[in-house]
Amino acid sequence: KGKFKKAQTVAPTMSTSDRVDEFGNEKIKAIFISMDLESFQQEYECHHIDETVSFYPLSLINRCAFTKITDDIFLEEDEYVEDYEKPPIEKRYPKIKFTCHDNIDDMIAAMNKGIIKGPLHGGFDVGRRKHGAEFIMAEDAPDGPAIVRGHICFNGSDFEAMESELGRAIEQLNLHSLKIDETGMGIELAENMTKRYPGVAEGVIFTNMWKQESATHVRRLMEVQELAFPNERRMKSQIHSIKRVVSDHGNLRFDAEKNKEHHGDILWAIAMAVEDLREFDSGSIDVAHAAEETKIPTRIIKRPVKRLIQISAPSVRVLPGSALLDPTKLPPL
Repeated sequence: KGKFKKAQTVAPTMSTSDRVDEFGNEKIKAIFISMDLESFQQEYECHHIDETVSFYPLSLINRCAFTKITDDIFLEEDEYVEDYEKPPIEKRYPKIKFTCHDNIDDMIAAMNKGIIKGPLHGGFDVGRRKHGAEFIMAEDAPDGPAIVRGHICFNGSDFEAMESELGRAIEQLNLHSLKIDETGMGIELAENMTKRYPGVAEGVIFTNMWKQESATHVRRLMEVQELAFPNERRMKSQIHSIKRVVSDHGNLRFDAEKNKEHHGDILWAIAMAVEDLREFDSGSIDVAHAAEETKIPTRIIKRPVKRLIQISAPSVRVLPGSALLDPTKLPPL
């Protein structure tokens, strides 16, 4: 009772992460680490989420965007290179050379130079006439975040050309996995690729549940800066276009705002590429939900063999969220 009384007076002035750490039971702490910050605030702190707001705020996107290098000469340090303010993700990982390429040949060259070191995983969102197909290749960097290393857009290409390029990526870049949108027109292409490359290529059906889980996974990666992508207007715009909408039946739906140019295809290609690259351990109670924080957080990451991340440093603070209206309403163990 004493703790609940204290919570009623102290909790309203605390951030969500501090409230959970101070007053949450083990069940609440496990739930907190398994959800993105906004979802937790909505479900457990009676915080209303504006459905007109992007699921990926620009402030969050910019924390994960790196400067796109168009020529290797800019990677060399000499007296002719001017200092510039590095983006947050580059400050966070100063030893990583962040590059992204729009063709396979340049990616092969980057691998030969040791710039791309980790295994690559692909995600392919199928499109043809109205919307172009988007091919994302992400590196599972051994000492860094999941990095978008390749982004190839197919505008008006036929399926034979797409299939040929995907096969070339698997064979020449040694893709460890390739997930292909088999919803609608992509079903035949996905079927052909899974037959040609069993164990590597895999079809994905874009159900509402898959979109919810994948969009949330991408956001959680971004919140702890475990995902990096190039600072490109088109890519950032498509990520920012995704909104979380509650249907009349109370179900969540994740879709891009209505427009003629895209359906957030790049975001879904990224989601497929990084789907299996990072997993959060629900046993690690203290999690850094840092989406609202401008200061680059510091945390300890342990990387077991199965790519399991344990976020254990409770040093990150976020801006105060809504208060727990009644701590006694917390669900029991």
